[in-house]
Amino acid sequence: MKEATNEEIMSMPDSLLTGIDKQKRFCLKMALLKSPCPDCKTEQNMIEAARIQINEYSFGHKEHTYTCVNTGCGRTLIQIVPMFSHAPWFWALA
Repeated sequence: MKEATNEEIMSMPDSLLTGIDKQKRFCLKMALLKSPCPDCKTEQNMIEAARIQINEYSFGHKEHTYTCVNTGCGRTLIQIVPMFSHAPWFWALA
């Protein structure tokens, strides 16, 4: 059976997803959450800041460089995953 693309995983009903696909969907939902650039406050998600398409997201198999999507800013960003926080992740300046 062919592996589902990330776009397909996001649009499939839960009943058709495998356990791994459900985990991938959770990770994609986290990657699609927007967080503001600490410098210019432009809201952006990890897919946008990495300048990739959703199907190119590789779940940690490839390291991405993140830059602010605001062309007037363009700062390099680092994803921070805190141990305890109200947000699952946020941006810091590199």
